[in-house]
Amino acid sequence: MADILVVEDEIAIAMTLEALLEDEGHQVRVAEQGRAGLAAIAVRVPALVLTDTNMPEMTGPEMVSAMLDEGQRAIPVIVMSAMPEEQVRPAYRRCDAFIAKPFRLHQLAAMIRHILAEAEPR
Repeated sequence: MADILVVEDEIAIAMTLEALLEDEGHQVRVAEQGRAGLAAIAVRVPALVLTDTNMPEMTGPEMVSAMLDEGQRAIPVIVMSAMPEEQVRPAYRRCDAFIAKPFRLHQLAAMIRHILAEAEPR
């Protein structure tokens, strides 16, 4: 299916997302913070980035801003946060979808399927 990059500093959440997405048939890479996420994108451009907001060293908004500055505008981005969406979205220059933590795994899986279907070339 798709190559998905999960950028999440909470190891339990990252491992849960990795297992969910692999069960859905995706190839999953995990980065523990924004700088590692950018490095992973430089190695291989993913079909989708799923990112937390608050992380050490480089936050989700900083990483997404750097992605855009580096010309990675076509990569869909899903933002995860325990903060309210209206507080989080303005910090991002690009956010294709938002999901509030804690979330139900089936809701996230459906969101990912939808975004990947929308991103497919017709």
